[in-house]
Order: sequence, then C-alpha cells, then structure tokens
Amino acid sequence: MAVFQATGLPAISLPNGASNLPVEIIKCLERFKKIYLWLDNDEVGTNSRNKLAEKLGSYRTYIVQTAGEKDANDILRKDPAKIMEYI
Repeated sequence: MAVFQATGLPAISLPNGASNLPVEIIKCLERFKKIYLWLDNDEVGTNSRNKLAEKLGSYRTYIVQTAGEKDANDILRKDPAKIMEYI
C-alpha cells in the first residue's frame, strides 16, 4: 500500500504474505498488461518472486528489487519520491 500512498498508482497487498496468492486476486489482475511485483527483500519474498511472477504471467510481471531496504514501506518512510525510481 506504500506504493499507492506515494504514487496514486493502483496497488494491492497480498493478504496472507508473499507465499500465498489467492485465485481471486489473480482474477482481479487479469485486465492489467503490466504488473510490478514488489515483495519484501527477505528470504520469503526472494523465494516467492519467480513463483508468483509465473502465476501472474511472467511476460507481464516486472520484479522490483530494492537495494538495502526491506520493503516499499521502508522507502516510503525515508523518501517517498524514491519509490518512483523502482517502477
């Protein structure tokens, strides 16, 4: 939700963490040609990126990787404008 707060771009948060992508969410994302997948920069997030990208369609999924920060919320708190550098 940090991305939406900083940019106004449509964004969702996975309700059950990075290792779970409910079918309902996949259906809601069908209309998008580009999806930026921004998971936490931790072990669970790193291990889930490719699996989730495949479920969403790897041809339209762009994985955002941060350098140093754990997640988008950390960036939002430090420098909200910096979020746009990642997308």
